[in-house]
Amino acid sequence: MNERDENELLEKLKSRHAKITPNIEFNRELEEKLVQRFGKNSRKVNIFLPTFAFITAFIISFLVVYNSDFLTPVSTNSIINPEIYIYQTHNTESFIPELPEGTSLDQAFDDEVNISSIGLYLSDQLESKGIDVIHEKRDVQKQVLKEQKTYEQSYEVTGTYVKEILQEYPTIQMILDIHRNTLTRNETTIEIEGKDVARIFFVISGNHPNFKENEALAKKLHEKAELMFPGLSKGVLTKKGASFSSNYNQELFNGALLIEMGGPENSIDELKLTSNYLAEIILQVMKEDN
Repeated sequence: MNERDENELLEKLKSRHAKITPNIEFNRELEEKLVQRFGKNSRKVNIFLPTFAFITAFIISFLVVYNSDFLTPVSTNSIINPEIYIYQTHNTESFIPELPEGTSLDQAFDDEVNISSIGLYLSDQLESKGIDVIHEKRDVQKQVLKEQKTYEQSYEVTGTYVKEILQEYPTIQMILDIHRNTLTRNETTIEIEGKDVARIFFVISGNHPNFKENEALAKKLHEKAELMFPGLSKGVLTKKGASFSSNYNQELFNGALLIEMGGPENSIDELKLTSNYLAEIILQVMKEDN
């Protein structure tokens, strides 16, 4: 392996955001495997590789310890031609039934149990229907703090993610930013097939030139939801005017939506039911468009 090959290898590791947490055992096993693979070729290589393995493991360890976000994966899937990108700008939004007793509506945030798990579950449901999805796993709020931004500036962080995805995957047809609403349970819940289900709400920014395309997609999904699962969707809200400044990154792509799923008083199970229905709705709309 020459210097150019080594550099290419390191660049691939970086670009794939591999989630690696090396330890002593990892270092030892890597060294042994490299020696076994190349050791027969020459004594020189046999001497060099243990050192190379140690240095490589050290570099990876250093990146993990001092810049863990750099190695956080975008997705665990190997997707060649993804059609949908799902992310969660306010990824710590959580649900009271899953949190300690006494948690109030305005305290329904958590680093572990949150809306990201719903984004992942929705991705899995779409994948099971044959739709290739990239699910964003990077911790947005952690990055917001790292960059010393405000909560309102979270979209600047995810805007960077969206641009990266669009540059790497020109096959993307739809971008979904998954949130939860802030309303009370009676406004965010409906009964479908005898079970309580969290309702969905499409939110569109009208303060950019291509909002009509995004609005049209949202209305199409809402109308399909009304046909398939009446009452599941609360409708489409298009926000315009000087008092509203955020574009939710929707100016970056024709086909970008913000979807609010349930509220702080809904449970994870209720949102999973919602995800099952939403995946079917998206599938039907994509079939019609294609």
